[in-house]
Parts: sequence; structure tokens; C-alpha cells
Amino acid sequence: MSFTFYGKGFVDFDNVLKYMDWGYNNRSVVIDLTTCERANFQALTLLIQHGWQLILQGCSVTFRYGIAMTGPTGMLIKMGASQWREILFDDGRDFDTTPGGLTIALRRRSDVQVTINRARNVINS
Repeated sequence: MSFTFYGKGFVDFDNVLKYMDWGYNNRSVVIDLTTCERANFQALTLLIQHGWQLILQGCSVTFRYGIAMTGPTGMLIKMGASQWREILFDDGRDFDTTPGGLTIALRRRSDVQVTINRARNVINS
């Protein structure tokens, strides 16, 4: 299985969105990546947002990961997103911000300015 927006030469949003139900409330939800072999950054970023939204809707969300450092599990680790739940609940915590870290938690307007400044610093260095 692949979890990506790209397939056969075109962008296929339904390939990812078909797995997401934003209407769950107060339920237990398992996001199972154990059989997923391929994923892309954009789809996984949306998956993190999906998990956050479900939690805010009162759901209990559990991710099941595949083999470490392969497929989507490895990509989530590289994105610094494996601690997605802690980032949601700890206002001062962000995704991994090592050089090349591409995932940034935007919780409020000031986070957007910090992100813009970080991008400018990378471009100017």
C-alpha cells in the first residue's frame, strides 16, 4: 500500500483522503501504518493534522508504526514528527528543528512569523 498524493503521472488526492474521517467524535481511532510501504511528506503531514483534529474532537488516537527507519515510519522520524502527540499538548515544544527539519507546528500567528524568519535564515546562509 502507498500513502501518497502522487500516482501514475497525476495528483490523486482521493488516494489519501479516503482514509480520513474527520467526523469521528469521542471514539477510539487506530491509524495503522504497518502495511504501508510508501508515503510522501505532504500526505504524512496531513495525517498528523488528522490525528491532532481527532484528539481535539475527543477521540483516543493510536498510531501503529511499521519497521523503524523504513517506509512512512522512517519518514515520520526524519520529519521529527514521531512525537506528534507531545507536540500537540506541549505548547513550547516543536517538531525536530535540526537543520533540514521541514515540519513546523503552527499553533498561533506568532508561530508563522518565527517560521518565516527561520526560512529566511536558511536562505541567507
